[in-house]
Amino acid sequence: GPVIGGFLADHGTTLILGHVVAGWRWVFYANAPVSALALFMVLTQTPGLTRKGSGGKIDFAGAMLIIVASVPFLLALTWGGRLWPWLSWQVLGLLALSAAAVIALLRVEARVDNPIIPLGLFGDRVFTTANAGSVIMGAAYMGVVAFMPLFMQVGQGMEATRSGLTMLALMTGITVSSAINGRLVTMAGVYKPSLVIGAAILALGVGSMVFIGPHTSNLDLVWRLFIVGVGLGPTQAMFGLAIQNAVPLDQVGVATSASQFFRALGNTVGVAVFGVMLTSNLGLELAHRTPPGQVAAHLELGDLQRMAMAQSNAPRPAAGEPGPSPTPLQAAVRASFSAAVVSGLKVALAAVIAGFFVILMIPGRPLREHPEPLRAEAEAEAELESEARLS
Repeated sequence: GPVIGGFLADHGTTLILGHVVAGWRWVFYANAPVSALALFMVLTQTPGLTRKGSGGKIDFAGAMLIIVASVPFLLALTWGGRLWPWLSWQVLGLLALSAAAVIALLRVEARVDNPIIPLGLFGDRVFTTANAGSVIMGAAYMGVVAFMPLFMQVGQGMEATRSGLTMLALMTGITVSSAINGRLVTMAGVYKPSLVIGAAILALGVGSMVFIGPHTSNLDLVWRLFIVGVGLGPTQAMFGLAIQNAVPLDQVGVATSASQFFRALGNTVGVAVFGVMLTSNLGLELAHRTPPGQVAAHLELGDLQRMAMAQSNAPRPAAGEPGPSPTPLQAAVRASFSAAVVSGLKVALAAVIAGFFVILMIPGRPLREHPEPLRAEAEAEAELESEARLS
């Protein structure tokens, strides 16, 4: 995905019926046939499952209140400090609306027969701590990953194709560690060691990222991103497994969907918070690094993305020829952007460390389907039956 997207951003600009289609737009168009194929497979190849139980009424009120609680909260994080000051009535009003919706949601979910989020689930320590860890780790993960291609293109002057190739190290780390971790968890029958080890590796990886800069080589970025990916692999999957293993079987579906919602919320919060920090820190850094006689502009994320696109569309030097040296202003922007990203990575590292301590509080329970617990349960039942016969 990152490689194809980077290639399209660099080389996909085309002229169709006199209309210029920017290369980066093909990133979205290319997903259409893949999505159509996925939809075809779901419709034609997914086995049909018969519904068990009587079902129940859909909790439309709870669903709407979840939307009213989450959307204004995310908008406040996105617009605060950019469109309006943090203490403005617009931002405070959005936060107040979100808080009121949360209170109403709790009241509704306590009364309906089939709540969209059963409040009783929060009485389970695994459910609460695993979701808390998922939110924290999700926010830190998106803070690191979402802006790394932008860092490579704006902070280092790298073309999009090359940044996509570099991001393969992260994807490789996630894929390899997820596959190995799945086998190990299946054999051991416990999930907590994988969560703890994965979080520790993730902390090491994010900790190594705080030392990057505009002159960091590709090789340096590759091994750092690979470590981050190795740490992400176990943590991404094990939160959901822990929750599914803890709740009653008739609530596995709603518990799984709730955990996915909280993880998505954490991801979105991470992008919003990191974006606000990035632009604010960038303004401070530009004020110090802009060459004398030139005015430092206030750059938003949209400006940075346009700079990345301009970098991708810039003429490439011939093979073996050095590229043009950056102007003093360009060098100042690169150094300022790199410093702003590193400041955000330090906050992400703090979040990962906090998530590590939350993971330590997750109760470690054996997997239901693991043969050892099942064998122990069978032996206990046989022993009880034998005692009953003797008595």
